[in-house]
Amino acid sequence: MDTMIELPAMRRSAELAPNTADADSRTVEVVWSAGARVRRATFFGEPYDEELSLDPAHVRLDRLNAGAPFLKVHEIDTLDAVIGSVVPGSARIENGRGVALVRISERADVDPIWRDIQAGHIRAVSIGYQVHRFEVTKPEAGRELWRAVDWTPFEVSAVAVGADPAAGFRAQHPLHDCVLHRLDAPSTTKGPIPMTDKTQTPTSDGAPATTQPTEPVETEDTIMTEPKAAVPDPKVAASETRAQPKTQATPAPDTEAVATRAREAERDRVSTIYDLAGRLRVG
Repeated sequence: MDTMIELPAMRRSAELAPNTADADSRTVEVVWSAGARVRRATFFGEPYDEELSLDPAHVRLDRLNAGAPFLKVHEIDTLDAVIGSVVPGSARIENGRGVALVRISERADVDPIWRDIQAGHIRAVSIGYQVHRFEVTKPEAGRELWRAVDWTPFEVSAVAVGADPAAGFRAQHPLHDCVLHRLDAPSTTKGPIPMTDKTQTPTSDGAPATTQPTEPVETEDTIMTEPKAAVPDPKVAASETRAQPKTQATPAPDTEAVATRAREAERDRVSTIYDLAGRLRVG
């Protein structure tokens, strides 16, 4: 079963290899992924394990190989934050690891950073990436495993301390679509509640059917359900029936419209939370 959700970009710890630093070319090698599992936490739902597949067919290297930026602590608002770039064509999967060569800027304000990299004082880096498709499984008596089988690394950052794998989602990047493919096809969705949920049921010819709206979700902060009509008093109803032999039936509420408004309200609320968390620099 495939479920379409919206996700922000994420980040993971990586590592510079100071012993590969070349003073003449101002380059240094970075191991941007080793494919390890990390635990993720969200605002809603249960924690889950995330694994980045390093099958070459599962990783989109286009953005790294096009000269992705080497940033200072994931700063994206100023040009001064760019302290280098990935050498075009150097990103690759090698011996089960993601590897790339980074060239450091020759600007005077970047020289202290380059000297610290050469000396081995700066070796912690973090990558930013987007996941386009997860395969989700649920081991018995274990957490869900979300295995990224289609994902894109798009930037590398030098950081003082390696990025916390459990830091979760970053609010600084816009949302993008991600497919959750549940291999065991559970009857109900578990885990983190998506901001947008578009379940697709394949038709007989294998093509996805028209997207159907999902049911309203319930969270610890807000409960959104379809309005229920009040139960009438039998005595009052009988009295009204005698007084008015024929009345026009009250039209049924438009449940689809109610569900749509509920989903929009929840999406706005969660988006506000992410925005505030980003501004306050809360993980």
